Amino acid sequence: MSLVLLSLILTTIGAASSDEAALLAFKAGLSERSSRALASWSWNSSNTSFCRWEGVTCSSRRPTHVVALSLPSSNLTGTLSPAIGNLTSLRLLNLSSNELYGEIPKSIGRLRHLQMLDMDHNSFSGAFPANLTACISLTTLSLRYSQLSGRIPASQGQFRQNNLSGELPPSLYNLSSVKILQVDNNMLHGSIPSDIGGMLPSIQVFGLNSNQFSGVIPSSLSNLSKLTDLYLTGNKFTGFVPPTLGGLQSIKRLYFGRNQLEADNMKGWEFIT
Repeated sequence: MSLVLLSLILTTIGAASSDEAALLAFKAGLSERSSRALASWSWNSSNTSFCRWEGVTCSSRRPTHVVALSLPSSNLTGTLSPAIGNLTSLRLLNLSSNELYGEIPKSIGRLRHLQMLDMDHNSFSGAFPANLTACISLTTLSLRYSQLSGRIPASQGQFRQNNLSGELPPSLYNLSSVKILQVDNNMLHGSIPSDIGGMLPSIQVFGLNSNQFSGVIPSSLSNLSKLTDLYLTGNKFTGFVPPTLGGLQSIKRLYFGRNQLEADNMKGWEFIT
């Protein structure tokens, strides 16, 4: 056997062992209640590859790596192990609608290939994980209905029903890949950049409901050609709704209620076409 072939075999085995160990460490952080959902997760499960474990998807290429871990609504209870950051090829992580608690580990920031992170409807607490900004491939981030607090870092996603405060960081608007940005039901303030129409070229859903945003609604929003949903209800926006929004062909839902917007019999309704 050549040294090159031997090296390749050892690399493949090492990569697989690392991912399997990370998955088992993830399981170890959960309570015994979770064992039913993860019954197939075992070193001695009829010699079954970890790629066939419940909720696990692996790459088709060698060396084998875990590319998706999806266990929504699986009655998982416990903390999220820092070993999750060792699944460095992970592209999708969905642990939504479980009973996970404690802090989100900083090791999440090592998942540079992660595209979708969904951990809605859990009981995570502590400061918002600032190092999520290191997940440079992220397009969808959803951490709704948890108990996170503090300021939002320059990241992207859905952060509804937490206790986040401060302003949205300017760098947030420079993320060309983000499709969904929702920060509903927090304590955020500030204004929408007047040139937002030249930012966020992929944005489809933009939601600021139930915060303390103020200022005028910029007319450049109508330049976001992929925007389908705009949620601005329950803020302190003033002035008129830009007439050009009515010409945005992709838009399906517009919500402006409970603001300080102006309209009368002569002006303010032009966006309705």
